[in-house]
Amino acid sequence: MEYLTVGTNEIKKELFIPIKDNEVNIYKPKGGLWLTEYNEKYKNYNAWVDYLIDNPDIFFYKNREVDIWKQPCSLVTLKENANIFMLENNTDYSYLMNNFPLDDKKFSYELLAKKCDGIYVDTLNLLKNTNEKNILRMIMQFGVSSLILFNIDCINYYRSGYVLIEPFDFEYYMYESAEYEINYEKVKKKIR
Repeated sequence: MEYLTVGTNEIKKELFIPIKDNEVNIYKPKGGLWLTEYNEKYKNYNAWVDYLIDNPDIFFYKNREVDIWKQPCSLVTLKENANIFMLENNTDYSYLMNNFPLDDKKFSYELLAKKCDGIYVDTLNLLKNTNEKNILRMIMQFGVSSLILFNIDCINYYRSGYVLIEPFDFEYYMYESAEYEINYEKVKKKIR
């Protein structure tokens, strides 16, 4: 399985921000390396890129490049022994709440990071399998299924690239079909 992170095409230990638990009503952590699933067959599709394009306010907030239509990205492959917690249903959420509690509504990513390399939050399966309000709030805040790495040593290699977005009118974005292509190098890079 490959994963895409948008915002950087260079993954280095000195750039990595350790995971931190967030404020009271925020279910997402700060830090870590955030990724979404990527299928090589679909160079014109990624859930996170679609989400950014559909939410221009987030697109602008996340952008730090001069050319917003050429977003740096990295395609990541994990090591086979990567220890990723899969959050897919109420049972998984209850396990996290019981074993890594932060408060009565949330679990601690910092505590989980002591046992796991990361967490995969499967928003689609969670949505199908719950009506619990704290989980629903978490799904809304995540927006898309996400892999959050707490430890980049679990990365086998990555490939640098760019998401090339066909320019569109931000004022009327909801009426346009934004096109993009994910391009990456063939060179496999190790974390240094």
